[in-house]
Amino acid sequence: MQVESWPARPIWWAFSIWGMFYLVLIATAAQALSRPATTASWGRVALPLRLRLLIGLFWIEAAMRSPVLVTAMILLMAVGAIAAM
Repeated sequence: MQVESWPARPIWWAFSIWGMFYLVLIATAAQALSRPATTASWGRVALPLRLRLLIGLFWIEAAMRSPVLVTAMILLMAVGAIAAM
């Protein structure tokens, strides 16, 4: 069942900070890709981040089908992000 009008909606500016997050992520990725040899410890974090992103590619599709699977995926993505840190 699809709902036309939700009883509670987030205010548009409440999520505007995500735009800043994405800009910083894009700038950081561009810097790391342009100078991978000079980026300190990039090799150490590249594999865990790639695995985390690979799992994340399927997250939205899985979220529509199985909450239990999505929970496991989030935990695996957290492990990858923590390993990268």
